[in-house]
Parts: sequence; structure tokens; C-alpha cells
Amino acid sequence: MVDSNKQFQPGVSLAGAVDLEALSHQVKAQPGEQGGAPSAGGYVIDVTTSSFQAVMQTSGTFPILLLLWVPTDDRLFPLVKTLSDAVNAQQGKVQLARVDIDTETQIAQAFRVQSAPALYALVGGRPMPILQGMPSDEELTQVTDELIPQVIQLAQKSGITGTAPYQGDDTADADGAAENADSKDQVPPEHQQAYALAQQGDYSGAAEEYKKVLQADPSDKIAQRERSKALLLARSGNADVNEVRKAAADS
Repeated sequence: MVDSNKQFQPGVSLAGAVDLEALSHQVKAQPGEQGGAPSAGGYVIDVTTSSFQAVMQTSGTFPILLLLWVPTDDRLFPLVKTLSDAVNAQQGKVQLARVDIDTETQIAQAFRVQSAPALYALVGGRPMPILQGMPSDEELTQVTDELIPQVIQLAQKSGITGTAPYQGDDTADADGAAENADSKDQVPPEHQQAYALAQQGDYSGAAEEYKKVLQADPSDKIAQRERSKALLLARSGNADVNEVRKAAADS
């Protein structure tokens, strides 16, 4: 059991970073396909530049592990699977947000990351480095068994006690799926588009879709509540990439 008084100390000493030029380790399959990387699902999401600001903001509601990786590099697959399983086991106390640094170069530049993998904790909009480069088995165990619980504890001490949304996916953690089975099916059909946008971190778009729902049915209490939440997240989800870079450097 992790000592609740033990200070979270990011920056595990690790081996060298993965060489992205090693073409022999590149695969063409998409995440979730046979031979491809583990797919998102459960409490694991994929983040793009357009949704990154919303992710920074939601780290003020629940803690987020930000993984900068390359989903076509098969050397990273076991790492991603282990992190995904560890995050899903926390049942929403933390979320894993994955960024493909080959396509989302602006985010990689903001964190000054030139190679993958790199892992950060986001708590209240502030990034804290956890690892850079491929960890050994012992180091990865330290991350999953000690550092992730410490990130959650740090967030809770800061008053960040929200729960990450669950995303249904056949490849998600079985325990998480059992508790949250059919969660998407419970969303009213007229809410599906707004719900999907919110899950992707597009809170402005979600608010607009909920507005349309309310125009058709002003008495829809669920739409009223969800639109208010989306507006709140969208209003404060305007973190500038330069601010992210500065926060990462300060950490």
C-alpha cells in the first residue's frame, strides 16, 4: 500500500529514448486491428491538437496521464497495454490520454519531446514528467503500482476528485466494462452526437449540440445539465500551448 504522506516524485531514471528511425519496428495496422496497437476505450482516449486544450482543462476535474507515443511502433505496444490496464483498473479515478507525436507535432513541441515514449501526469492543468524513454520492467511496475496511485492521491489532496468518463470499447478493461456496460446505450438517441463530442473533448461542439436538443425539447433536464457542464469546460479550456510549454519547463 502506498504511504499517503509519501511525496510524489516524477522523473523516474530510465533507459534511452526510442529511436523513431528504426523502420523495422513500424507497423501499418491501425490501433485495434490485428497486429496493430492497443485501441482506446474504457478510460483511455486519443488526443489531437484540437482537443488538447479541453484535456488540460479536464485535468482540473480528474487527474490525467498524458502518454506521448507513436501508434505504429510495435515496441511501445506492451507499455501502452500495461498502462491502459493499470488506468482502467482505477475505475475512472484517472484517465490515460494518448498523443501520436508523429501527427500531433505541436503538442510534442509544447512538451519539448523529440522521441517516444514520454509520460506526464496532468493535475489541475500542470504537467509533471514521469518518464522519458522505454522503462525496464521494474520501472514500469513502479509507475503502475506506485506512481499512478500517488498521482491520484496528489489530485485528491488538491480537491480534484471527479471521475473520468467511461468510453465503451470491446478492447477495454473487462472489470471496467462490467461496471459500465451499455453506458453508451443509455444515452438518449437525440443526445448521441453531443455525447460523442463531449467524450472527444470537444466541449464547445457538445454544448451546441445540446442546445439543439433543448430547442426541440426545452424541458429536457439531462440536456440542460450536460450543456451547462460542457459550457463550463469549454469556457475555461483555452490553455495556450505556450503556457503548457512553460508549465512543463517549470515542472
